[in-house]
Amino acid sequence: MSDDIPAGYAEEPGPAPRFDTVPYQPDGGCPPLGLLLTLLLMVAVAVPAGWAGSAVLTLVWNLIAVIGFFEEKLLLLLLLAVYFGLSMLVVLAGTLGVRWGKVRNPTVAGIAGLSGVGVMVATTAYLEYHAVLAANQAIGEADVMAYIAYGLGGIGSMVFAFWVLRTKASAPFCGECRTWKVKRMSRKLDLAPEKLLRAIRTGDIVPLADYDLSRDRGLLVLNVAVCPTCGEAGTVDVQVQEVTTTPKGHKQVKELAHVSYPGEVLRVLDALFEPGAPDPPAPS
Repeated sequence: MSDDIPAGYAEEPGPAPRFDTVPYQPDGGCPPLGLLLTLLLMVAVAVPAGWAGSAVLTLVWNLIAVIGFFEEKLLLLLLLAVYFGLSMLVVLAGTLGVRWGKVRNPTVAGIAGLSGVGVMVATTAYLEYHAVLAANQAIGEADVMAYIAYGLGGIGSMVFAFWVLRTKASAPFCGECRTWKVKRMSRKLDLAPEKLLRAIRTGDIVPLADYDLSRDRGLLVLNVAVCPTCGEAGTVDVQVQEVTTTPKGHKQVKELAHVSYPGEVLRVLDALFEPGAPDPPAPS
């Protein structure tokens, strides 16, 4: 490698050099105190949320006793939505714990999220069990349906919590500065997916200067995360996502690529996405 090319470049045949890249991997760290903080925050929210869920169940039962069949179905759907909404408060507490506690192990974070919402579900079940014993009444069809709605809400919430906290812990992290990386840029691109993915995965991004990348439109989204302290001295994580809309209007986001670059790539990326600057600076 010649002396006038930065260390981040790898020599390739032809005039355009490329950057060395490696597949992105989460940091994987899990400070014990950070994990404890995450669990404590979730439990602190899960217990009162479980109590609120039990209160909503009781309210639904009282309303079902005085309404017709059609309205009964609506109330059960409302119960499902309310219980899921309460679990979101627990998930939010978990994401704060992961962020503040710097938990970067996706599997551990996901299990913590599942456990936190599990505490909420168990709290509701405990309170309902004692309520049924105290009432000393037979469980009717409406009660069974309400429990089914509660069970579906609980299971769905635990799965969702696992996914959210796992995703949160997978975010780019700077091991040198012990801090989360920040998003430096996010740009929509109207390019053929195979062209963009080949350039991003191989590090041969200089040819992207042949396209106008400053318009910020298209189905592909390129995200760049960098350490706020290290900057070019650290690594840069580049992610490509595809954003589509279903026939029902729901937005779907799919990750197509996620790779890590040397910090020198920031100069080239800035030039590629700058309006009116079709060519990136030559390496010096």
